[in-house]
Amino acid sequence: ENGGVLLITNDAADDDNYFAQWQGMNTSDVAEIFKFIVGKKTWFKTRLKTSDATQSDIVIGLQITDTTPLAVTDGVYFLKVDGSTTMNLLVTKNSTSTTTAAATMVSDTYVTLGFVYDGASNIDIFVNDVKVAASVTTNLVDDEELTVSFGIQNGEAVAKTLSLDYIFVASER
Repeated sequence: ENGGVLLITNDAADDDNYFAQWQGMNTSDVAEIFKFIVGKKTWFKTRLKTSDATQSDIVIGLQITDTTPLAVTDGVYFLKVDGSTTMNLLVTKNSTSTTTAAATMVSDTYVTLGFVYDGASNIDIFVNDVKVAASVTTNLVDDEELTVSFGIQNGEAVAKTLSLDYIFVASER
């Protein structure tokens, strides 16, 4: 595609998955460089699509380093679970989450997802550059550094794809 897109294709096995966390320039450890801090805004935006909006799990956002990103203990991230087309924003601290519905996924159709933390008590959620909801920060992880995480898991024994156009993250210092 124009400008390039990361295409992730899983094997044709139920629950086959591919998950990644950003390492930056470090080749041995995940780079946890983002932290939600009171008084400092944080922005996240991504554009993606999947070949199957129902029979796949998709996760993308900021998470603690974890080998189980679909059930991570700390982070602010978008999650679509197998058997549903609803993309939710989860605000999770110490395995307790606030979940807010964000978008309805459609197979092979790009969607732009984003959130903005206001540095105080609100996270605005955007779909295709339109504010669609807001989340409270009751379960905002404020005691851990986070990294960019993303991935897809098959919900049936059929290969699935995740096309990732871009990820943007910024925090005030």
